[in-house]
Amino acid sequence: MAYLVLLDRLLCRLLDVYASTVGALSPLLSLALLAAVAGVGMLWLIGKLSKQNAVRITRRQIQATLLEFRLFWDEPRVVWRAQTRLLRLNGRYLMLMLPPVLIGAIPVAFLMIRMEGLYGRAPLPIAQPAIVTVQLAGPINEQAAPPRLDAPPQVSVETPALRAFRDNQVCWRIRPLAATSGALRLFIDGEVIEKNIAAGGSWSYLSDRRSSSASELFWHPGEPRLQKRRVVWVEVQYPTAYWGPGRFQMHWIWWFLVFSMLGGLLLKRRLGVHF
Repeated sequence: MAYLVLLDRLLCRLLDVYASTVGALSPLLSLALLAAVAGVGMLWLIGKLSKQNAVRITRRQIQATLLEFRLFWDEPRVVWRAQTRLLRLNGRYLMLMLPPVLIGAIPVAFLMIRMEGLYGRAPLPIAQPAIVTVQLAGPINEQAAPPRLDAPPQVSVETPALRAFRDNQVCWRIRPLAATSGALRLFIDGEVIEKNIAAGGSWSYLSDRRSSSASELFWHPGEPRLQKRRVVWVEVQYPTAYWGPGRFQMHWIWWFLVFSMLGGLLLKRRLGVHF
């Protein structure tokens, strides 16, 4: 688990540096380059892990069977045999391609989950409200003093702690007054917990949730694990980011799919990969 945490921190740090260098020119360009590299890497893994000769032969047999439909369309017996053969060949093709695709999808999924913090979230907008939520591990003590939230000077905490006893959650409404990048400080049951926050300002890596769970670290990377057993996670609800020229803006995942497929298709012949 320690290696996973170290890898997570390293990758998030590399993405942050990447955003401040290549991303400074154009965030969409940096997304296109990352997606193209991921697509080419996926293509290379498929070529190395799959039985390319068997894939090539199976594809040719499928094409020959489809041609058989056109040549003998008026002979039902031949068409029926071709249909059953086509089903069998497609099943063989799937069996050949499925293992390398699944294996190659693991590093790509690991990268995409971390890219969500860079391309999927926008800093909190200035003068707009946002919610900070704390999930507790056990019931809230009604007799104890309510938790307290301290924010940077540029962020106003507009409400006291709102305790949801049924869900074991505590919420605050905050409002950024100016661009800032700092930390929220949560005081609860004698413990002090920090959570990064960013509003306005430049584009950077944003972590929406800091958790005490090791498994949550995989889905919400970017900050160290909480060491306090009393708190399960602390979350800041960032708005969704959209990228693209002018009004032609989309969620980053669609741009990633487009550029990764283009990168793989353009280098398919050069790498000698059949799929």
